[in-house]
Amino acid sequence: MPYIYIGRKTTHVGKTLWQLLGNLKDYGVGRLIIRGSQQRYEEPCFLRIARVFPQFHEPEDEPRKVAVWAENVFRGNRYPDLVQIMRVTRKHDFQLVPKEDEDRLYELAKVKRKKPNVVPNKRCVPPLLKELLFREAVAESKKIEEPELKLNLRKSKNNDAREDPTLPATEGLGTPPVEAACLYSNIDTYFQARQAGTTHPKFPYNRSGKLNG
Repeated sequence: MPYIYIGRKTTHVGKTLWQLLGNLKDYGVGRLIIRGSQQRYEEPCFLRIARVFPQFHEPEDEPRKVAVWAENVFRGNRYPDLVQIMRVTRKHDFQLVPKEDEDRLYELAKVKRKKPNVVPNKRCVPPLLKELLFREAVAESKKIEEPELKLNLRKSKNNDAREDPTLPATEGLGTPPVEAACLYSNIDTYFQARQAGTTHPKFPYNRSGKLNG
């Protein structure tokens, strides 16, 4: 009888970090480790083990966590300092790189490097929120302007994106499923008519939110 999987599919593929390092000489110092969840990137991602400290306070039958200091290469970019890894070491997401493939990974990291993303610092508001803002402006007799949301770029060691205020605000509904495509067919035309002060034939409401006629 075939297996039937229900629910979200996991991206973790491999073993816990201690399952790998605990069976290697010197706890695998100098070896390369990759994470299964990071293999979705085109650029190479791997860890070079520098120091390992087993956590003996874990239950003897399930020693899952381990404190590791490693050289981190994320999407082709090498971190200048060693990083400490402990919380995620319990996940079944680590794989040992064979020694014959280590040089290939290092060479690939020199060629393939992630370029910094350049993103706008603003974004168009969602359609429903835009409609509410239009109605609020009409009720208060204010000038109707195209609303925009200010974006705050989250800074982190893995995020090297930078803002460009000259880029236009992005807007898009993505690709809706076929069975729901009719729900998105007239949105752009509707809001263009609302901003111009006219009424779209499929939406018989005036600017005050009341039926025409």
